[in-house]
Amino acid sequence: MRWKLVGFALGLLVLVISTGCISVEQEVFLNADGSGEFVIHISLPDFPEELKSKAKDPSSNKDPVAELEKMKMELTTALPPSVKVKDFKTVQQNGVQGFYMVLQFKNLKEMTEVLAKFGKESFKDDIKSQPDWNVELNKVGTKWNYSSSFYVKLDDDKKADKPESKKTADEQQDDKMADDLSKELAPLLMSTVRMRFVLHAPSPITDSNADIVMHENIAVWNCSFAAFVKDKKPIQMRASY
Repeated sequence: MRWKLVGFALGLLVLVISTGCISVEQEVFLNADGSGEFVIHISLPDFPEELKSKAKDPSSNKDPVAELEKMKMELTTALPPSVKVKDFKTVQQNGVQGFYMVLQFKNLKEMTEVLAKFGKESFKDDIKSQPDWNVELNKVGTKWNYSSSFYVKLDDDKKADKPESKKTADEQQDDKMADDLSKELAPLLMSTVRMRFVLHAPSPITDSNADIVMHENIAVWNCSFAAFVKDKKPIQMRASY
């Protein structure tokens, strides 16, 4: 394999090591009237400085702490009038660093406006697309129906350094091999971003597509960005109570 491709592969692996596993958790606590609290927890491994410096990608100027602060600003800037920040705490212990944010809402649907800002700038360089994140709660008769979806459109467009007509046969072959390698490693890279969705209903859940329902009223869904590489469709979560 040519040195260019070796460097490309090493660069991707360095990216995995330097960013570590990003974890995004959403936890919704609903009251009987449809109001409640929305908890967002974002974390990533807190590697020792020596390891981070060895794994750092020279082409990237990203600082994990700065990226977390950017996510915080995205979520708290210009909140809807009825959405309030109840609590916020940064954490850097037990091998992870990140933050917890607790938001109070009167109507869950208003949280979609807040979530629409998540990743608008922080993920722009990595996935070229901000996540599409929605939550909703509707009442039909005496039954409440909770629904949520999450989707990231991955950018497959490759911008060539030169027009194909001006590239040598070796350069074109290198580009093809690099693209093939990128597609093979994409699931590995995307799997470093994991998500967990939890719903606490005020009464027993009677129907859902959750991974598991605990204590009759707690539904849990787990997923990874790798799902968008394979399926290219939103992850859907639903529960009725």
